[in-house]
Amino acid sequence: VSCSTHEDFRVDAGTLHLQGPYANTNAATCVSGQSCVLPSLLGHMLSAGDALWALDTCGVLLADSMFPITFTLQHSAALPMGGHMLQWENSLVVKVGSQYKLCWCAAGMACTTAEHFKVDAGELVLQGPSSTEQHRTCVSGRTCAIDGLQGQNLMQTDSFLVADTCGSSQILESISSAGRQISVSASGASVRWGVVPSTLAGGHYKLCWCSGREAQLPTNSSVSHPAESGPCQLAENHHMPVGSLVIRGPSPLKQHRTCISGQPCKIDGIAGELLSAGDAVMVLDTCA
Repeated sequence: VSCSTHEDFRVDAGTLHLQGPYANTNAATCVSGQSCVLPSLLGHMLSAGDALWALDTCGVLLADSMFPITFTLQHSAALPMGGHMLQWENSLVVKVGSQYKLCWCAAGMACTTAEHFKVDAGELVLQGPSSTEQHRTCVSGRTCAIDGLQGQNLMQTDSFLVADTCGSSQILESISSAGRQISVSASGASVRWGVVPSTLAGGHYKLCWCSGREAQLPTNSSVSHPAESGPCQLAENHHMPVGSLVIRGPSPLKQHRTCISGQPCKIDGIAGELLSAGDAVMVLDTCA
């Protein structure tokens, strides 16, 4: 008996159910630094024990990915004809902005490494900076402006904050207003901190990003950030690191010295970040 073509298979022996997500039906958009909800993952015979990760490539954890985006099941519902809908959430996604694959692993199987998540369940667009290594430099005592910040779907309503730690409620007094004069073009985002010079001590700081899209603000946030309004009015909503901001200038700021009237005055050992032989010091009652 020949069994070489589909025409040779005439006897209906039963039904094969292929458990898994439906193809080309699942997509979501989230914002880095905010809660990420996937409202519906559709598929056949999905169950509450299934697992979902977001990866650059399903089944592979790239060396520069550091960690996958993992999701927790929030709700499941049965649909007609054996279909199921699962709702997933990640309470705080802090990962670079990009387009990721939603990768599925079935309940009852080993679902502990990227190799177990081989099934492409859809796409996740994560909005935010595309790298955490976008380092820039400003000069203490001057206005600060940076250009060419790259990211996924950056907007002019976004906010960039200079801080010691991203996601902290502590605000650096001498550069307390977030960078909100933002323009976005094909070459990236340009950020301005207004016309008031920054007087931060020289050193290395974190440049932190917050999306200007509407989001639910935490009710227990204690420190208001002096931005205009929206989700970025709080310093602690700037979760996503963009890179480091090096401030060129003296550090610490209060380096006191003593001279004697009528005698030559020599000041030595002024410490700081990226100081050079061409810098100058002037003695004034109040620094301009």
